[in-house]
Amino acid sequence: MRCCLLAILLCLVAYGARAAPCGASPPERYQSFRDTRLGVDGEYPPSVFPNAQEYGDGRKFTSPDGACRFHLTTGENQLSATAKDIEKLSEQYYRDKGISIAYGRAADRWYVVSGIDGSDIFYEKGVLSRDGKRIAVLLIQYPAASKAFFDPIVTRMSHAFWTVG
Repeated sequence: MRCCLLAILLCLVAYGARAAPCGASPPERYQSFRDTRLGVDGEYPPSVFPNAQEYGDGRKFTSPDGACRFHLTTGENQLSATAKDIEKLSEQYYRDKGISIAYGRAADRWYVVSGIDGSDIFYEKGVLSRDGKRIAVLLIQYPAASKAFFDPIVTRMSHAFWTVG
């Protein structure tokens, strides 16, 4: 089970410090991406997350003030864990850190865990590849004060996020 959590742990390690709220006006456009290195498809609003950087098996996008961010990461699912297995492990990870879980759900190839960490909201979606050998994780973090602004962004990004293959 430890090997399959590589993607989640890389994403959680990248979970940064809190900062001031971001995002004043709704994004006017979304940009599609296909990251063949990571094996993921998705879309995001570049006006909200203009700063991008690569790290190991992932990418991090941040708002100009650094308060809002999202991470993409991938890893091997060497133990053939199900999405439900990984959801439960992710929830336990957050609870062990004293972070409140507000929502968790899993289906055949994906899971979602969301909650509150201090004054921030986090939303994590993991997707298994069709063959179940890889997992890709999207983690979006933003101040709870910006919830109304981010709800439609999180919905759109989550629905567009899938593995390639």
